[in-house]
Amino acid sequence: MGNNDFWEYQWAKHGRCLFPGFTQIAYLREAMNAFESLHLFEALQIVNLVPVDHRLRHRYYYRQDLIQVVGDRIGFHQIQPELAHVDDDSSS
Repeated sequence: MGNNDFWEYQWAKHGRCLFPGFTQIAYLREAMNAFESLHLFEALQIVNLVPVDHRLRHRYYYRQDLIQVVGDRIGFHQIQPELAHVDDDSSS
């Protein structure tokens, strides 16, 4: 699933019913603002879970460690965040 497919799915599944009257752009803007306010990259850096350029070297992380950090940051202790891997070759 590419970026466009992801956002189209999120809008169709959540945006239309949760935010009546919102445009798709307004919904996506709110989603991005919410993401940015969590400072997830900083939370991951604190526990040394940092992105690595896969072309230079490989680094592996435990899925549960990532889920724990994200869950702690967003405050969902009874709902487990989902984590999906997307291959995106658009940067090459």
